[in-house]
Formats: sequence, structure tokens, C-alpha cells
Amino acid sequence: MSDPVWGERGVDVSHEREIAEEQTFLDVALGALDHMRAGAASLRDSVAVAHRRGAGDLVERDVVMGTALQRLDQLAIGDQPLFFGRIDYRPNVEGRTDSYHVGRLAVSDEDLNPLVVDWRAPVAEAFYRATGVEPLNLARRRHVAIRAHEVTGVEDEYF
Repeated sequence: MSDPVWGERGVDVSHEREIAEEQTFLDVALGALDHMRAGAASLRDSVAVAHRRGAGDLVERDVVMGTALQRLDQLAIGDQPLFFGRIDYRPNVEGRTDSYHVGRLAVSDEDLNPLVVDWRAPVAEAFYRATGVEPLNLARRRHVAIRAHEVTGVEDEYF
């Protein structure tokens, strides 16, 4: 590995491209999170409107409302980082390389493609368990530093 190249701001400019790429991804994932929150809020609001009209079973209404409120609570992360790492697997037999961002909660795009996987998901296990001796088919493990929705640094481990 080469030594860092320090820019005039005291930033390792050799990582600026990687930081910019992660920032772009973070912005997309935060947009998807906003969309997920809007969906949960819409469900909550539709249940409230139906209740005011006297429509529906009260037990069903309470269950759906509770689920919507719980989901909104889960999706409210404030300024906490949405993800903290990324794992890149070695190419498979088709030559495709799978990558996963690992974070506090699962976030999907509108087509339900995963953007961020929950740190407790089985696919995230390699982020914690991979070592130089047992890389678990990883090519790279990246730690991503985020503060107030801004990527401030990346650190890569290659296997």
C-alpha cells in the first residue's frame, strides 16, 4: 500500500474518490429511507382516516396502527449513521461481485432491492467474522465513518 497523500485541508486525498462514492450511495440510501418513512406514515394516516369514518374492525385498526407506529419509530434514526461498513465479495462463477452496505437497519429501494442490510442479517456476518486466515470469500471489508449524514472517512481491509 502507498502512503497517504495529504491535501491542504489535512485530508488524505487518496481517499477522496472513495469518500465521494460512499457519499453518493449514502444520499441514495437516505432518499430510500425517506420513501420508506413516507409509506409508513401514509399507512398510519389512512388507518386514522378510516377510524374517523367508523370503518373497519377496531382490533384490526389497532394492530395496523401499532405496526405503522412501530415502523416509523424504527425508521427514525435522526443524525445517526445509516450504515457503518461495506463488504465486497470475491467474484462468483459468473464474474459478478456482490457488495453489501451494513448498517443499523435494512433499507430497500422502491423495487425492494437491498441498499443497506441490517447488521444482524446473516449476509452481514462476514463483516464481523472475516479474518486474514478465514476471509469468508470477502475481497474487501470497508469501515465507513459518517457524521450528520456526511461521509467523513473510509478504511479498507483487503483479503
